[in-house]
Amino acid sequence: MKKEIILLVILIFASCRQKSDKKHLGGQTFPQNSKELLSEKEKVSDLERIVTNRYFITFEDAKSFKATDIFGDLNNRISLTDTIENSHESAKQIQNYLQTRFSEYFTTKDSTLILRLANGKNLKFPVWDEKNDQGFNFEHYFKEIDYYLLRVQWSEGNCWLMVNRRNGFKKYISGLPYINKDKFLTINSDLEAGYSFNGIELYSLINDTLREEFSKETTWGPVDIKWINDKQFLVKREHFYFDTITGNQNNKIDYKLGTIKKKTSL
Repeated sequence: MKKEIILLVILIFASCRQKSDKKHLGGQTFPQNSKELLSEKEKVSDLERIVTNRYFITFEDAKSFKATDIFGDLNNRISLTDTIENSHESAKQIQNYLQTRFSEYFTTKDSTLILRLANGKNLKFPVWDEKNDQGFNFEHYFKEIDYYLLRVQWSEGNCWLMVNRRNGFKKYISGLPYINKDKFLTINSDLEAGYSFNGIELYSLINDTLREEFSKETTWGPVDIKWINDKQFLVKREHFYFDTITGNQNNKIDYKLGTIKKKTSL
């Protein structure tokens, strides 16, 4: 009887593990752990260079830099949520705070988030959708590109959604956007839990739509970015580190200068 119970526990664990191996992102699925997408060679080389279908990104040592505030009120958001451990609860707290600042752009009614478009139409999103296992919260309005940013929460993990205010065009992205004129990088670090995308993406603004230039998972976690010019940026990276002596996890941090180059230009 004891052996049967142990076998049952193992089967249940394996089943749960298999179900959580992939996560949904705007009609796509991707493995939780970035290492699953990288060859043994890439695990070493992505510290110094990232290679995609159309681009190279090279990294060299750089000095630390002040935290980038893509929202314009980062300190307020931190003070509002620094005692909240649940990320979805933090997102709801930020949304409540933003209802006054961005009252002309969005509102909430019952369990629905309502975005107001420039053409007079409204877009509705569920605060929580049990069937699809996801919920939406208002995160920001980027006036310079006329896009809304929504945070998309799953039962485990999250992503973001960009919504064009002029026509309602929607695009799921894997990290927070760092805008530079007609393009932006997105970054997200999830080295520990592995429920969300861990890596970097590049998008171009094409008229009233977005075009993904590349999406690359990494062995390190991008924490912050600061654009230097059209092709270079500073990046703060964290590397998973577990101290086997003390039993504590203490991720290591480094700073790099990233340079983006198209393969055709090399």
